[in-house]
Amino acid sequence: MPLDLYYWPALAGCRAVLLVGDALGIEFSLHLLDVLQREHLRQEFILINPMKTVPALKDGDIVIFESYAICTYLINRYAKDDFLYPKDPVRRVKVDQFLFFTNGPLSKNLMNCLDPRQPKSAFTQAYDSLSVINTQLGRAPYIAGYHITVADFVLAPILSAAEALLTDFDKQTNIVAWLQKCKTDIPGYKRLNEPGLEQFVALYNSKKKKDGQEAGDPNKLSVLSAEPRRRDTNNTQAPAPAPTPAQTTAPAQAPAPVSSPSQFEENKKL
Repeated sequence: MPLDLYYWPALAGCRAVLLVGDALGIEFSLHLLDVLQREHLRQEFILINPMKTVPALKDGDIVIFESYAICTYLINRYAKDDFLYPKDPVRRVKVDQFLFFTNGPLSKNLMNCLDPRQPKSAFTQAYDSLSVINTQLGRAPYIAGYHITVADFVLAPILSAAEALLTDFDKQTNIVAWLQKCKTDIPGYKRLNEPGLEQFVALYNSKKKKDGQEAGDPNKLSVLSAEPRRRDTNNTQAPAPAPTPAQTTAPAQAPAPVSSPSQFEENKKL
């Protein structure tokens, strides 16, 4: 039976879940919820997920509403092995620390760059967080070591957005090289990440113009969180003021999951 996934592809966390599910060959029953139209606040969805957030996964009687929790749950329950999320505690903690760092300081500091009320130091903090990732990727080809893990899957949607929107991102040379690897090493990257990323960038630029901000602002950065959160972190129950429909791009079509390509299987042999 397909798993029900409630999602909006413009959000990085939703794309991370799609990528993990695709790598595992999982068939999702996709339910597209346009956050800008507040479809995640409809009563029928609140009955499923009282947190009113996307992504949300319904697997039988189980409902999970945090994107990284969904990703690790899918691997723990449906993966044939522990390649993406090691069971060994020493190897797993290397993955976990970057999952937590991504969901905490990295996302928070990148998000703050969007808020005009934040001081210029917000940009310094964002680059400091990127520097942590860049330094780690100078030590190993993937964020948690010498083969790809779920930490790479959740980082890729966020950092691909940073690459598209952040000036001087190309100075993070290790991240840039890693993103190029992700485009070939993560199954479905082009199909499942890039359409939502393009939608997200278009929404950001539209909002910049609506707010009367210069589209070429050298400090431009957008909401790079996994899902909308409360209190201006990663999970707001109500999204920021939405661009008008004429300013936004149409939501991406629900992608059709496919089984993992041979490239991913070859990486597992490394």
